[in-house]
Amino acid sequence: MPLDLPIPVLALLVVFTLSGLMKLAGTSRSRSDFERWGYPPFFRITVGLVELAAVAMMFQEATRGRAALVLLVLMAAALGTHIKLKEWAAAPIPVILGALLVLVLFSS
Repeated sequence: MPLDLPIPVLALLVVFTLSGLMKLAGTSRSRSDFERWGYPPFFRITVGLVELAAVAMMFQEATRGRAALVLLVLMAAALGTHIKLKEWAAAPIPVILGALLVLVLFSS
């Protein structure tokens, strides 16, 4: 049952489900963000699919740590993108999510 999951896991499930779905749906914001960052359209779709696959893996304790690791790699890349483009206001988001992912990784 999802309600039996730890609160950090539930929070990450909500965030990455919404994020992945928005990327796959190709919302105007996600399309413009990836374009501004210089990434090709397929990259947005790939990231969305990876996020949703990791969400599915988070439901099982046996795969939760691997999912957290995959999402940590994405958050490191997101942070690198924000730093490279001097998007300082956006930089804390992957840092906060990364901290939650580290918590999940070491408690799995």
